[in-house]
Amino acid sequence: MQLYNYTMIRFCLFTIIVNFCLLFSVGCKQSAAPNPNDTKLGGPTISRPDWVNATDIYGAGAAGLQMRGDGMQGNYVEGVLPLILFDFDQTFIRPDERYKLDEAAEYLRSNPQNRLLIEGHCDWRGTAEYNLSLGDRRANSVDEYLSNLGISPARIETVSMGDLEAVTEGSEPQMQEDRRADLIVIEPL
Repeated sequence: MQLYNYTMIRFCLFTIIVNFCLLFSVGCKQSAAPNPNDTKLGGPTISRPDWVNATDIYGAGAAGLQMRGDGMQGNYVEGVLPLILFDFDQTFIRPDERYKLDEAAEYLRSNPQNRLLIEGHCDWRGTAEYNLSLGDRRANSVDEYLSNLGISPARIETVSMGDLEAVTEGSEPQMQEDRRADLIVIEPL
């Protein structure tokens, strides 16, 4: 009788432990985020659809670009402010790039009628969805930095271009230029 009780207790404890482990592993399991290393360079080859373009992502009436919110009307002037470079799969503002944002903030203070569009870009590695998200985070990082410098968020709009303008299988210098945030001045009409 005692052997039977001892065996039953062991069986019950074993069952409880197994069930607890299964529940714990299921409860802790997170949905897998896209991995930027799943590329031809870092892992399995990703098949990228040829049909993904700006119009498909941003809408037919956007001519390849649709801003969040109501959008901003004005003359878009590129090249006034420098682009901000990022490291691979990073969104923080590098110390060697911060002076560019200090200059951009000073320009915006000196030109209160102008606004700013920040376009977040990525290199070609990673999925289109991941790169759109990364480009958005880069643009928002620049937005937050400028806001911390005293620039009103009402004067700034962000958009992610993801890897839409990236050079596929580009060289390392080209990929570095693709990992950027463009600062586009919007002058009033």
